Amino acid sequence: MIEKIKNIKQLKSLINKLDKNDNQRFEADILRIFLINNKHKKMVLNVLNNVGLKNSSTKKFNILIGELKNKNNVHCESDGSRIFYKSTSIGCRHCVKDLGCTVRMTTQCNRNCFFCFAADNPINNKTGVDLNYLKKNIKDRQKEVNFLSCAISGGEPFLFPSQVFNLLRFLNKNYPETYKRIYTNGDFVNDGVLKKLKANNVDEIRYSIKPGEKPNASLLELSKKYIPIVMIEMPILPGIEAKKEMISLIKELDLIGVNGINLLELFFNGFNVKAFKDKGYKIDLSDGVRKIYDSKPIYEYPVYGSQENCLKLIKYFSEYKANLFINYCSHKTKQLQYNEKNKRLAKTKKKGYFYTTNEGLHKILCVYENIESAEKLLKSKNLIFSIKNNERYGQRLETSIDNYKLFKNKNHLPVFIYRDPSDLYDVDFNLAN
Repeated sequence: MIEKIKNIKQLKSLINKLDKNDNQRFEADILRIFLINNKHKKMVLNVLNNVGLKNSSTKKFNILIGELKNKNNVHCESDGSRIFYKSTSIGCRHCVKDLGCTVRMTTQCNRNCFFCFAADNPINNKTGVDLNYLKKNIKDRQKEVNFLSCAISGGEPFLFPSQVFNLLRFLNKNYPETYKRIYTNGDFVNDGVLKKLKANNVDEIRYSIKPGEKPNASLLELSKKYIPIVMIEMPILPGIEAKKEMISLIKELDLIGVNGINLLELFFNGFNVKAFKDKGYKIDLSDGVRKIYDSKPIYEYPVYGSQENCLKLIKYFSEYKANLFINYCSHKTKQLQYNEKNKRLAKTKKKGYFYTTNEGLHKILCVYENIESAEKLLKSKNLIFSIKNNERYGQRLETSIDNYKLFKNKNHLPVFIYRDPSDLYDVDFNLAN
């Protein structure tokens, strides 16, 4: 595959194979995939290198995972994709299966947190987002997947409280069984707001706390009177001092009686490069640059040291036997949701001879030479195929990867092509022979 081409020697080897086959369509297809992927990788690395890179230790990660697996009340997948103490929110369970719907009420906020994905969006108007637009998004999402929960997020949604309650009434009327949750920093939440949330059947409220900030104990205790599930959600900073602060904070939250906390792996967001550099943070690129078809934000990468602190916090509180539940939402957890989206999209766009990979890509066998004889062979066996024409470069035949045995070691130049789940463009390839 293209990602295996890491140096000039390997690139020259590929070019020699292309020249040897002397097929313009084949050369154009493969080189286009190669150049687009490498341009994408270079663009991402140019931004990430401005912050700095440092890979986490696989050995240290495996040791921590092994320790967590032996702890009572801890669920721990070996790859780190799902780790939690005691339980998780219903909303989180729906999220990883891509059975949720998130509505961004606004990107504006009264705060300016360096790590936020809605950064650089100060308060600049009083209208917020068009509610009809939001309602249409919800309806479109319902057509896409029968979602089980809906989250209202921001920015800070309670900059526009009337719109929040209008949207909640819409959800109650059209999707009454949906699990509803609100994300907020809490600055505009009071007794009156909480009463209205209860009247609109809100199941869960998640308060964000900035690292180093003290929890608003009176607000949390008041919220418990009206909302069934009260949670905290916050990114975990790297370093020993950050870990100590989080231990103190979670103990305080446990005494207040909040239901749970979502530990977020700290991500670089593509914004505020100077802030990340000034704090001495590095981007953890252990898993490499993501593929071009990945639907995550293009510069969303974890920060080195955040994951280690998250795992150590879960270990600590499993031994401390905290009453609240603790969930770790990592880049691997988020990938579960994106994989589900890709697989569903791949299934929707799937043609009769497509094979869907675990990543949600379409894998196709393409034949570039002796198209007519390949076509006759497939017709004689009643096998499905199609012919793709390009006015400049000619034809290629597409068929199922199961038919590779018919063309193996024959003069047909078979190639495995991987297509993005929306079925718009080829993103990778394997030389079949």
